[in-house]
Amino acid sequence: MATPRFQLVPARVPDPDSGVTEWVRASEATGPVLWRLLGANNRELGRSPETYPDAASCEQALLRLAAALEGSVAGVVPVADGFGWRWQIVSEGEVLAASVRVLAHERDARHALHQFLATVPDALGRWRASHGWEAVTTLRPGADVALDESALPVVHYGGAS
Repeated sequence: MATPRFQLVPARVPDPDSGVTEWVRASEATGPVLWRLLGANNRELGRSPETYPDAASCEQALLRLAAALEGSVAGVVPVADGFGWRWQIVSEGEVLAASVRVLAHERDARHALHQFLATVPDALGRWRASHGWEAVTTLRPGADVALDESALPVVHYGGAS
């Protein structure tokens, strides 16, 4: 079984001429890139709330997540149409991470958020070690991430308002 880890991946954008989506390494991507957190079973636990123009700017977003996670606000919110729940983590008005999909039940969204938060310290430690992030403070297990839905905006499908 694999270990929890962050990945930079090209956003899946089909070729406008053929409609075919080709996968390439994030470092070779010519289009948008996003980060995602995979659990030990390779299931996607969370991802960047937006795409970035290249791998370098995506890595900077991951660096912001690492630096701002402790002390951020996390919670679940209903999607704008009222048919489902998403989780997100916000710091100083910026959405740092978001759920991968809309979940039917609030309890499932809470569980997914807790899985993400429980997995982040190990995955950030691995990323930091493999990418030379000596100065970044990695969130310690059980760190203080406020769970407060009242501080979060209503999520519109595909991002925060």
